[in-house]
Amino acid sequence: MRQIEVEDSARVPVRSRLLTSVADHHWRHVLARLVDAQPGELVCDMATGKGDAAIAIARRYSAIRVLAVDSSRNMLRGVRKKITAFHGCSNMRLMESDVYATAIATATVDVLTVCFALSEIADRRGLLKEAHRVLRPQGRLYVMEHSLPGARPIRFGDIANAGHDIPVLGHLLPRHDGDGECVPLAARGASLAGIMEDIRETGFKRVRVIPLGYGIAIVCAAIRSEDEG
Repeated sequence: MRQIEVEDSARVPVRSRLLTSVADHHWRHVLARLVDAQPGELVCDMATGKGDAAIAIARRYSAIRVLAVDSSRNMLRGVRKKITAFHGCSNMRLMESDVYATAIATATVDVLTVCFALSEIADRRGLLKEAHRVLRPQGRLYVMEHSLPGARPIRFGDIANAGHDIPVLGHLLPRHDGDGECVPLAARGASLAGIMEDIRETGFKRVRVIPLGYGIAIVCAAIRSEDEG
């Protein structure tokens, strides 16, 4: 199955962008709190996209270093403009790189985040292996993804009264790939069990799930194992 291209936001239908933008922004700030970065630490936001998570982390923790990595020069150009125009973020720098094989030195990153990207790429384990390589022993991994609620039905009133729940609508609405073809729901994303399995299989331990917005989004948190992997 062809990989879904997500680098160019113009390819995503307007209704999906409108439904998800506010909530995604909120969730990235939640992620920044979960990271709990300590002074002097290096945080890497892999496949940073628009850079909102990296910016939220850099603004929250001024005494750390933040590295935003993406393979798309156009996306990084947008992040750079955003930093210059609105945020400053002197503790943040950008890296254009293949996310499967970065130039980051082995075992130098304290925290690595991946936001709403792991389920959209062709080789999830490839990115996770690179995350394991660059993280220090006991380094922390945080993977944020859209999910589908499981325990109970989500009422429309729940969604209407909680802005951070809106992305379920955008997640279920039709999406189109780069050629304009509709991408079926079954072809999008990955199951929570599959993501957790991939995280464990690439050498992470103490994997846990933090639900957000009635389970419509989740954060998988894990610790890098001691071995090189």
